[in-house]
Amino acid sequence: MNKFLLILLAVVLVFSTFIKLQAVNNYNFPFTTDQGRDMVDIRQMVVSHSPRLVGPTTSINGVLLGPFWYYFLLPPFLLSGGNPQAIVYWQIFWYQVSALVLWYILKNKNNLFATIIAVLYLLMPMGFNTGRYFWNANAMPIFTGLFFACLIWTLEKLSPKRLMVLGILAGLSM
Repeated sequence: MNKFLLILLAVVLVFSTFIKLQAVNNYNFPFTTDQGRDMVDIRQMVVSHSPRLVGPTTSINGVLLGPFWYYFLLPPFLLSGGNPQAIVYWQIFWYQVSALVLWYILKNKNNLFATIIAVLYLLMPMGFNTGRYFWNANAMPIFTGLFFACLIWTLEKLSPKRLMVLGILAGLSM
């Protein structure tokens, strides 16, 4: 049974990754003003070597998000020379990783439950939609999955170190 569940998870992981990558192949993704603004802000960080202390604006006038979103996008921006498709691939990669992390944490409790949750997480329609383009709201399923995995991991054995990791992840996600 455990071998079957592992094979099922691997097949679904490969299948969902393939579909997500095919959907954005050849720059087939929206590039809106939000993405343009983020790219300009990240480029400014790279060119001027100045860190950002605030993130993108919200729909509420005068309210800004934290700068974590820019730092999250910085590695693919640097590695690709500013290619926006690399950032879309980066977001898809982290979505898939978050499903595996959630599965890994849950499998200690119940392997069947962990596999069902991971398969549903990998195949849910919202997961395919959020992988279509990079936008800070589209990263929330990634960080929500990671948050719940970290919460379960922390509750298994309370310790100051685990609580600190959970707090940092919760803070960065917001």
